Amino acid sequence: MPESPPGACGAPAGADPAPSPADVVAHQLVGVADRLCREFAADGGARAESVREQVRQARAGFGSPRVITYLPVLIERDLRRTLQRARDAAGEPPVPRRSAPRRAGEV
Repeated sequence: MPESPPGACGAPAGADPAPSPADVVAHQLVGVADRLCREFAADGGARAESVREQVRQARAGFGSPRVITYLPVLIERDLRRTLQRARDAAGEPPVPRRSAPRRAGEV
């Protein structure tokens, strides 16, 4: 069976294009919101939506920077501190953190 002619950059015709950096960051921010929700809004509901909204607002607060690679890390660190301070002020006990599953080959 003959192969299709390559598309742009040698990719096979019809292959999905690589995601844009903005798409990658958006996907990573979904993971940030999920992690923060598990830690600070485990019961879900309005509290989880509040955490997700804070992630969206934090992203919007950065505007359109030229370098976006580190936005998820910066946003997660900042919001984790903010949410922890709010939890401490409310006198809520911390939620035990589960360790992340390890990838093959990790020690």
